[in-house]
Amino acid sequence: MLVKICGIKSLDDAIISSSFYPDYLGLIFCDSPRKINIATAKKIVNSLNNKKFIGVFQNNPIEEVLEIAKICNLFGIQLHGEEDPNDIEIIKENKFLAIKAFRIESSLPENLSEYKPDYFLFDKVKGVKNLNTDALKSYNLNVLFFIAGGLSSENVIETIQKISNPKFCGIDLASGVERENKKDPILLNNFFNVLKKQNFFGGQKVE
Repeated sequence: MLVKICGIKSLDDAIISSSFYPDYLGLIFCDSPRKINIATAKKIVNSLNNKKFIGVFQNNPIEEVLEIAKICNLFGIQLHGEEDPNDIEIIKENKFLAIKAFRIESSLPENLSEYKPDYFLFDKVKGVKNLNTDALKSYNLNVLFFIAGGLSSENVIETIQKISNPKFCGIDLASGVERENKKDPILLNNFFNVLKKQNFFGGQKVE
């Protein structure tokens, strides 16, 4: 199981999160309580240059997205809005990992097959407590996908076990491992220990 810790807001957040050896760390550049500015993001990436950072954008012009990604030395780009499928192709042509995210309510988007990212990410809709995992039962594309949406040590195993699709490959977490809008080492430790106990994560041992 791949793990992406998203919403990194500071170097402290990044250092604490990276100590648990996630596969990706996420920096949010769109409207969000976890939005980060370019200068801070660049400092974080350069300080942990052996980590794979994904920039999250929403409905930005693709030229702007690429410019920020290059300035900050990002590894990948996640689009979380109403972007055109061609934007994904442009991201891949520029040698960035491409993730396309959708908020899922009752069903998957009708135009999902038009997108060709490296990964999809399916998130819960705002105002809803949990991701609608039933909607993922109809997924039949040949692209791996992550899930997101309020995942914590209390609910992650139950959520994972509800998804039997062979293309399900990863989880994205943010609020479930935070206290006072900061990444919390105790919550992170609990989260990764739960995953490891169920053999859902093979990173280095957490003491």
